[in-house]
Amino acid sequence: MSVKNKILKKGFVWRTQSVVRALLLLTSVILFSCSPYKHLEENQKLYTGSSVKFSGDEEVRSKDIKRLESEIEKVLLPGPNKKVFKLFYARLWFYNIAGEPTGRGLRYLLRNRLGEEPVLIDEVNRERRLRLISNRAANLGFFETVVTDSLRTKNKRASIKYRVELTPFYTLDNIYRPFQDTSNFTRDIHRVMINTTLESGDQYNLNNLVKERQRIEEEMKEIGYYYFTANDLIFRADTTAGNRKVNLSLQYKEDLPQRNMQVFHINKMYLEINSDNTDRSKDTIVSDFYIIDPDKNYNPSMFSNLPLMPGERYSRSNHRAIYRQLMELGVFQFIQLQFREAGEGKLDLYMIATNFPKRSLSAELLAVTKSNNFTGPVLNSRVVNRNLFNRAEHFYVEGSFGFETQIGGDFQGLFAYDFSLETGLEFPRLLPRNFINQRNTWSLPKTTISAGFQLINRVGFFRMNNYNLRYQYSIPHTQTIRHVISPFQLRFLQLNNISDDFREELERNPFLERSFEEQFILGLGYSFFYNSQMKESRMFRHYLNVNIETAGNVLSGINSIVSEKNDEGLYTFIGSNFNQFIKSDFDYRLYWNLGEFSSSTLVFRLFAGAGLPYGNGEYLPYIYQFFTGGSNSIRAFRPRGLGPGSYAPEEEISYFDRTGEIKLESNIEYRFPISGMFKGAVFTDIGNIWQWAHLDVEEEKKFYPDDFYETLAVGAGIGLRIDLSFFVLRFDLAFPLRNPMLEEAWVISDINPFKREWLRENLILNIAIGYPF
Repeated sequence: MSVKNKILKKGFVWRTQSVVRALLLLTSVILFSCSPYKHLEENQKLYTGSSVKFSGDEEVRSKDIKRLESEIEKVLLPGPNKKVFKLFYARLWFYNIAGEPTGRGLRYLLRNRLGEEPVLIDEVNRERRLRLISNRAANLGFFETVVTDSLRTKNKRASIKYRVELTPFYTLDNIYRPFQDTSNFTRDIHRVMINTTLESGDQYNLNNLVKERQRIEEEMKEIGYYYFTANDLIFRADTTAGNRKVNLSLQYKEDLPQRNMQVFHINKMYLEINSDNTDRSKDTIVSDFYIIDPDKNYNPSMFSNLPLMPGERYSRSNHRAIYRQLMELGVFQFIQLQFREAGEGKLDLYMIATNFPKRSLSAELLAVTKSNNFTGPVLNSRVVNRNLFNRAEHFYVEGSFGFETQIGGDFQGLFAYDFSLETGLEFPRLLPRNFINQRNTWSLPKTTISAGFQLINRVGFFRMNNYNLRYQYSIPHTQTIRHVISPFQLRFLQLNNISDDFREELERNPFLERSFEEQFILGLGYSFFYNSQMKESRMFRHYLNVNIETAGNVLSGINSIVSEKNDEGLYTFIGSNFNQFIKSDFDYRLYWNLGEFSSSTLVFRLFAGAGLPYGNGEYLPYIYQFFTGGSNSIRAFRPRGLGPGSYAPEEEISYFDRTGEIKLESNIEYRFPISGMFKGAVFTDIGNIWQWAHLDVEEEKKFYPDDFYETLAVGAGIGLRIDLSFFVLRFDLAFPLRNPMLEEAWVISDINPFKREWLRENLILNIAIGYPF
């Protein structure tokens, strides 16, 4: 090494060491100035936290220790001052540097908004904590727990160490219902207790007793006991039976009011709409049901079939249903239900309602960025009349205009605009005949009649007109199950303004040409929805959506009788071809809450779908075909950037050719909290799309049951989600593990996050609103 190089190297080392020394010195100064102890008085010590150590019998299970540990954390109050990144007391530092404020200026803000008062060891009530820990242990069946603590001090710091010695938990033995009277109330209590969730041999758990009382309350209210509450019952536990057994006896609370043991019926009902209680003109619907509607906005008959009516026995589920159904009419801004005692076993129900404005206009301007680099504004507007025929019929007209262009990626410079207009009429009942009893449904069934037009303009390629007419029923069956039936849906697709480049592509690809051709689509559809996600206490929650749609059967049947096929061997309707096909898909999701003490969730999703043209249909219409990739699909590939099969297009225009008639996709995602509103995720996606093997398309696009797995794509990645309560902003960064478009499909060995070229060609950032599934 030359002398010059040695000198340079020595100089570099010296400068590096100097920088390190300066940083260490600066860090020391900052840490000293941030010291939380220097502002404490001589006899004060800062409480820095507690630790809990469990010991005892080997029969004590680890899950019981975790559950008890979780309960103990809730009672160790006050807690210590909070640290940032578990390193330093930032809020306490703000409190100290602010000093005593003289007004409401900066010092006040630092001390009272950003700051936090020091938590001293003298503020910790150690005896109370010992009692609470013993109490929480007893609540879980550990009645012989021994709890001790020891104080540890060092300089200005103090902490507490707890030792919890556990013995095996107690279990339930006999459950007595020692009511001796023969009243209807006692008989109903015994009947409800047949379905008890408590069983002999279960671990004693106070929370289970609380839940059982709440269950009894719910069922008693369901059969008419309006005033009955869980607090009217008491479980008494007898631990003297021996052998770590507990005998439970269910007893009435002393001095239980008579009305709490009485079944109530609805006496009279009043619906007051925008009433100031001065105009008492009443429209009687049925006996003892009155509407006070000063402006005569509503036809009284629309309220004649509410879930709760005069003369009927009160029930909690109908109480909730009547509120829910009135709100679902969409005409009331607020609903208040008041039950007032009206004599022996009677209740008057007052429903006080405030109207929405009958007509409204709304508009929103959105900036949309898609994971395929298309960006642009979207303007949505909607005009609605909420009560067109005085029976809560919603008439609406809504429009949307969007413009987007690709600012990077494979189609830079490509731009497009969409325009849509739809008008519809929505009825809060089934028409032409209400063939189900809405009183027995979870919420209101609805009938929707709509007509719409959509213009899709891909500038430089084509323009498509999409006309549609639809008649649809939405029938909620239970809280978790809903059916959607579309007995009539008509579409007319028309392609025009075709560019020379796109025309050449259509001529080269018969499949694409026939899927884009002008055609009628007349059919019907059915959708089934099951969703238990709202039941957050469950360990496993499920979502299932099954769709089936068929088209062209009616037109084909009529044409086979009254007309002949054209030169192409197809029937026509009003001079245009019509398509005949069946399409079905299902989307299943499993949400697994990972334990009682974890906020993490493992989510599994499986999607499978296929569309099969037959009869008068040779190809599935373009808008009914599947595509894959993007922020809600296989995130390591851009939308329409994958498939069909192992197909790898050579020309950019083949973007439109990346659709299929078969789709299979699966995702698994682990979601976990980071801090506050920030959530994280790790995920893997797998799937692809294909076309039927009998079609006249490229071989690599076709689906073969024996080897389709060889054309599956696999991607993985990490995600950051910002949960702002009213919506979730999602960032998913993904990269491929298997790319079927390459000769060597598995690309795991090529992963190199430190290589710029690999990052540019493989990393896909998906930005979206909401969770992917």
